[in-house]
Amino acid sequence: LLLLSRSILGYVNLRVCKIPRGPTLSFRVSSYMVLKDVISTLKRFKTAQHTHETAPLLIMNGFDENLPHHQLITTTFQNMLPAVNVKTVKLNTLKRCLLLNYDEKEEIIELRHYSISATPVGVNRAIKKLMKKVPDLSRYSDISEFLTNGYFSESDGEDGPDSHVVLPQNLSGRGNLKSNRSAIRLTELGPRLSLKLVKIQEGVGEGEVLYHSYVKKTAEEKKELRKRIEKQKLLKEKRRKEQQKNVERKKKEKEEVSKKTSSFFFSF
Repeated sequence: LLLLSRSILGYVNLRVCKIPRGPTLSFRVSSYMVLKDVISTLKRFKTAQHTHETAPLLIMNGFDENLPHHQLITTTFQNMLPAVNVKTVKLNTLKRCLLLNYDEKEEIIELRHYSISATPVGVNRAIKKLMKKVPDLSRYSDISEFLTNGYFSESDGEDGPDSHVVLPQNLSGRGNLKSNRSAIRLTELGPRLSLKLVKIQEGVGEGEVLYHSYVKKTAEEKKELRKRIEKQKLLKEKRRKEQQKNVERKKKEKEEVSKKTSSFFFSF
């Protein structure tokens, strides 16, 4: 469950709750950019038709697994999305990725959302154009003239070698065949979020504070707080049982009244 709110002072807050028992992660949104503003910064924006039909691939970077609050963050976000089995996953289902990068210096989590596409490498631009659709060849006397025209240069320089991979499966898009090399490209979809973790609570919006970035408590204070929370839970459970008893009592009284009324009419 994701809850967005704005405080009286104007701060934008995001709470991520795991239903039904928690925990609840409370973030302050340091900065954000909505989808239309992200798209306006791109030179070319193009996404596949069925981009949003499958869940995105989660990528997390910079988190320290030795820190308990980092473990809770990673576990919470991992449970929000279906797990990916690397051995059996079909690459055509991976249309998007969600990136969470932790900046240790600023203690900020940068959230980015991208679409994933692949383009064959080592292919002349003219060949790529032919693979997409047959162009107008009326100006050329021969197909070789179209392919060797100086206007079309090699496209290997458009993507760095770090983005080149050998495909283990056939991938959507012409030329993306198994065992061939393709360049993986990411196009930002938005929104952008810069999140600062404020606190983590044990339950859904309540319960013991497991972590707080501003308030630090001693062991005695934590012990006292646990006792208070436990007392509140017991009181809440007691009230719930009393209410249940009252409901059952009123139900029985209503049934008895209806029986007496029906017996009166029959005797009459």
